[in-house]
Amino acid sequence: MDETTKLKCPMPDTHNRLNQAFSLFENILEDYQDILRFTSALNNLIQNLRNVTFVLQKELAHTDGFFDWYSKKQTEMQDDDVLKWLIKARNYVVKEGDLKKKSIARVRLKNHFDQDLLEMELDPSFSTEKIAKDFCKQSTLKIQKNLEEQTIIEIERIWIIDEYPQAEIIDVLIYCLGVITNLVYLCHEEILNTNFLICENNLYIDPLKDLMVTLHNKIRKGRITRINYKTREIYGDISEIINRPDTKTLKEAQKRYGDKQKYLLSLMDKSNKNIPFNNISYHIEMAKHLFNTDGYLVPMAFLYFPDRIPMHITLGLDDPAKKYLIFEKLSETVEETGCEAIIVVTESWMGTMPKKNEEYIPAYIQKKKEFIWIIGATPDKKEEYKMEILRDKNGKIKLNKEEKLSSERNYSLDRIYKNWEIKKKLKKGLL
Repeated sequence: MDETTKLKCPMPDTHNRLNQAFSLFENILEDYQDILRFTSALNNLIQNLRNVTFVLQKELAHTDGFFDWYSKKQTEMQDDDVLKWLIKARNYVVKEGDLKKKSIARVRLKNHFDQDLLEMELDPSFSTEKIAKDFCKQSTLKIQKNLEEQTIIEIERIWIIDEYPQAEIIDVLIYCLGVITNLVYLCHEEILNTNFLICENNLYIDPLKDLMVTLHNKIRKGRITRINYKTREIYGDISEIINRPDTKTLKEAQKRYGDKQKYLLSLMDKSNKNIPFNNISYHIEMAKHLFNTDGYLVPMAFLYFPDRIPMHITLGLDDPAKKYLIFEKLSETVEETGCEAIIVVTESWMGTMPKKNEEYIPAYIQKKKEFIWIIGATPDKKEEYKMEILRDKNGKIKLNKEEKLSSERNYSLDRIYKNWEIKKKLKKGLL
């Protein structure tokens, strides 16, 4: 954000205290696996969240209209069972000791689904990396030899307290943070007539992302260890590249891909009608042009929105094992941004399914057919196309005409559809 567009904060003490709470979540991320540091960070966070409203009341005590406004908000918060627990928890850690908690380990087999293998109470001194390595070494899982190298085992540690046995403790505190952040936001807007989003002290709130979902996904990185079942490689965070081309990049693209760019851009429908399917033809023609020019296609996802420009995300799909993590990361981004219209363009392999009593051989090993795959999806609709890639003996490439595929289940997008289904149920009040 341009510094010149920011407004002076009318409640700096309160806003700074809120920002301190956000920063303490960074400590939680780093300290989640260490019982001593985690407990210290947890205690600090609980106290800080509770103290935001103390600072707010003191700072605005003499502001016109604040007393009546806050009295109504206070009544609403007093009816919230989670916030009532926060008050009790703060008093406990200040006056009596640490919250009683236990460490639970969940073991999963990662693919386009999460196959739960077991759940057990975990010694707080054991690291998830150690558990992951020991599990792979001692496991009796029956996995085909040719699938072992693309198999990932995930170990997730979660801290549970008796009051919320079905919820992870930090997720409970993220909810509290969301309520308190909304309180500070409304105070800026309704009492102090200041746009919270362009306040100079707004360091953490992105209006294009869901605060609580984004923070949950971020903290979860500190809870998990992922290991390749065969190679024992530990996977770090799967990052994504969001492309927002600058003038120099656009000029280089124009030089490389020629004047046809103008024609291709003319195919793009900039209206908000029937997104993203109104731009399927554009993506098909663009994929053809890029592939014919470069001889390959960089896997991309395009997230469409009714009220802003699309996001372009580069997907690293060269490692068969990591593809599951890449599509999980894509699902998280879709959830965080509230996206409900997506197009994925990538190269892929097609193979034959095994006959009875035959082992499954992955398509990327069979390499029977190579094609460009394009899929457009929303919560209620899906369109899928493929273009077969033909190579002659001299390596010369030819693309067959695009072919529309039947609307079958697509496992790569299963996580995205699952999140969309949850969102639908929440809107209908079914969850």
